[in-house]
Amino acid sequence: MMTITRTVISGLIIIAIHFFADSKNVVAQSTDNIKVIARAHKDSVVLRWAPSSPAAWKLLNQYGYKVERYTIMRNGQTIAPKPMIVLANVVKPAGQEKWQAWMEKDDMVAVDAQAIFGEEFTIDARKSGIMEIYQKVRELESRYSFGLFAADLSAKASELSGLRWVDMNVKEDEMYLYRVY
Repeated sequence: MMTITRTVISGLIIIAIHFFADSKNVVAQSTDNIKVIARAHKDSVVLRWAPSSPAAWKLLNQYGYKVERYTIMRNGQTIAPKPMIVLANVVKPAGQEKWQAWMEKDDMVAVDAQAIFGEEFTIDARKSGIMEIYQKVRELESRYSFGLFAADLSAKASELSGLRWVDMNVKEDEMYLYRVY
């Protein structure tokens, strides 16, 4: 069922893009989004997310994520209206000083810190402008890939990089919907 839904949605997007491409006014559509995985435990819910592109990752490292929780069921009964709680207004990478204590204990924290805070790649002045742009794009893609990889392998790295939230204020008889944006 999930595959059919994704296929139908993809088909609608293709139709919409085709419609806009044929019109006189060109409309730019962003495909960037945030993918979220939640793991429910008896006393908590762990959220782990990742932006879908290197550019979104870089921007969200600067401005952060907002995390909301909606209670959708209580004691097996649907709730209307859905109560909403803002769990965090801004979740973004911790400052470099907070990373330092963990870098010796967890190699993935060090990898993630390098991806986020590492020195910029030096561009050779003899190269043409297009090559410089290409190298900057490749550098950002590498930082993004290594940063997400390290966050996948280490809970502490994902927490420090602003890609993880643990909701400790949960009840066993409630069901939640989380929104990360």
